[in-house]
Amino acid sequence: MLQYCVPATKGGLTVKVLKRPKSSPKKPWKKVVTCRGDELTGVKGCSAKLEINEKDLKLFHFFGTHFKHTYLSVKCPFCGAIIQKLSLPQYVYDRWENNHPHATQSEFDGFSEMD
Repeated sequence: MLQYCVPATKGGLTVKVLKRPKSSPKKPWKKVVTCRGDELTGVKGCSAKLEINEKDLKLFHFFGTHFKHTYLSVKCPFCGAIIQKLSLPQYVYDRWENNHPHATQSEFDGFSEMD
């Protein structure tokens, strides 16, 4: 095992690094999902199996009791249902935000806690 001595930025100590941290994956993220619809907005799913990737992600929002909530997801190309409960790794969020630094436009998903 390789060991590195890295000078610390504070305190003048030298830290022995036993294992380097994993860097974020360089491969593009993709996932296979099934369209199950959206109970909250009443859109029924069509059971289509979709392979989605980072380029398919879009910013959506709904209204909570106090403010607007935004999230990343995809819309089924067949029935128009938004794929809910899409779990994304943190590096996908980070890369999306880096590629869309001024993203303020989001699509309303039809749900509001205000009603």
